[in-house]
Amino acid sequence: MRPIIHVTFLVCGLIPLVSCEMARSVLVGSKKPSARIVDVRFESLRLDGVDLALGVEVTDPYDVAIPVLGLDFALASEGRPFLQGNLREGGTIESGGSKVLPVQAKVAFADLLRVIGDVKP
Repeated sequence: MRPIIHVTFLVCGLIPLVSCEMARSVLVGSKKPSARIVDVRFESLRLDGVDLALGVEVTDPYDVAIPVLGLDFALASEGRPFLQGNLREGGTIESGGSKVLPVQAKVAFADLLRVIGDVKP
């Protein structure tokens, strides 16, 4: 009876390790969605910053559609944010297709100057 318990524990302990390795091997070779900016419009210019409307084309390499529900984001350099934005309208990116998503972004000039001031040639 005791050897059966040891074998059961051994098998139960190896299954998660094998599963993780299998998942890792599948993910390493898999394609990933890509995004590129295809349109930039200046919505408003203020003394403290600028509001931008971006068109971001997202490509879906998967065999299933990707739902886009909304997104808030910030871009930073060395931990200092200089651009914040959001995506409110999403929709679905069809399998193997692409879609241009409307993204609103704000750049604060003071934040941008702090980031640029740290750039060294």
